[in-house]
Amino acid sequence: MIHKRTVLFLTILSMFMWSVLGSIPSTFATAHLEPVIEQMVTLVKSPGQILVKESWYHTQSKDERHDELQYSYAGSEEIEMRRMLVKEQGKKVYKMIQKQGKTTEETGTGPYQTSILPGKTLFQSLLDAYQTSEWTSTGTVGLDSKLAEKKIRVVRESAAVYTEVVYLEKQTGLPMKKEYYQGSDISKAPEITEVYFFEKVHDPAGAVFTIPNSQTHNTNIEHVKRISISGSSIKFSKNWHNPQNGDERFEFFDYGFKSNESMSSQWIVNQQGKKGKEFYQMRKEQGEITEKTESKPGEFIPPRLSSFQSKKGPEWKRTKIMNFDGKKVQVYKRVDTEPKGFSTKVAFVNEETGLPMKEEHYWTYLDEEYYEQNFGIVPEREPQLTSIYFFENVQDPNGILFKIPQK
Repeated sequence: MIHKRTVLFLTILSMFMWSVLGSIPSTFATAHLEPVIEQMVTLVKSPGQILVKESWYHTQSKDERHDELQYSYAGSEEIEMRRMLVKEQGKKVYKMIQKQGKTTEETGTGPYQTSILPGKTLFQSLLDAYQTSEWTSTGTVGLDSKLAEKKIRVVRESAAVYTEVVYLEKQTGLPMKKEYYQGSDISKAPEITEVYFFEKVHDPAGAVFTIPNSQTHNTNIEHVKRISISGSSIKFSKNWHNPQNGDERFEFFDYGFKSNESMSSQWIVNQQGKKGKEFYQMRKEQGEITEKTESKPGEFIPPRLSSFQSKKGPEWKRTKIMNFDGKKVQVYKRVDTEPKGFSTKVAFVNEETGLPMKEEHYWTYLDEEYYEQNFGIVPEREPQLTSIYFFENVQDPNGILFKIPQK
């Protein structure tokens, strides 16, 4: 009975969250103009599922974009990607779903669901959402090296009751973290946790809100997104690569649920610098922002997001062929020796494209190996780190993507 109530609670809550809100980069390149696009990245952790949501809102044209990447691993594994573009205030709506190896697209005039209130921006709508009488403030707390106001509300549906707890950054009023509890007892671990990252970005060419059309747009930039989950953290990473000149860009979002600390960073390597390669790094952590720009030869960019695509390390060995998420995949394995043991990496590679769909990492330490060999104790192991990959080609008509920000 408890299991049934939990499933029902999560089903109702997921429908509610979708009604509230559903890879273009956070470009800082136009230094002297105020960014007109609001961007929000949301990492959602729930039982058996990881969800990453990205939303953009153009404060002048009112265009919207909402992307979702979902990995479900309770029982059978499923990967899903959704995208919705809203242009001309609903006169043109594009929807795309990738699921079980199939892609469906639709362009029309709606209907569509949005949390953005009439006459408000994305950020303003979020600010207003937590100022209603439903929310009760319980005081100020410290969170992720910042001060936050803690607010609570109880939601009573016909089939379930759940409690929401939100932490609003005192300086901006925007949410830092939101927790969902089954029932009214918030002393236990939350069923669902959301964490947020906010930024204002540039897009002078309008690439963020361009409806895909392979016949009219040159999508020559390779783009990969990765969701990684371990027992205590969610990592969301993005990489752009221009195969014509070698330019690269990385963006990382990381949240540790034990430490309640977030980190985001951005790396850009521009191969066309006047003094050789130009390298830019920006990092946000514990309320601090650090930036640096260098011009020098050599490699000083993190390796590709995928271990399988990296040329470093031992050789990968193919072990079997199987089906995964509606695709036939070849399974590869490699073992890396480390000072206190060894790590095993398993890659599930799309047979058609040659690109990894999933990677699993297992770490075995020497003490564990000793007990296995001498006492036959083999503990049940799940991967300590699982990564899911999404690949697509995108456009960069004005070359903004790899431009080093000017101070």
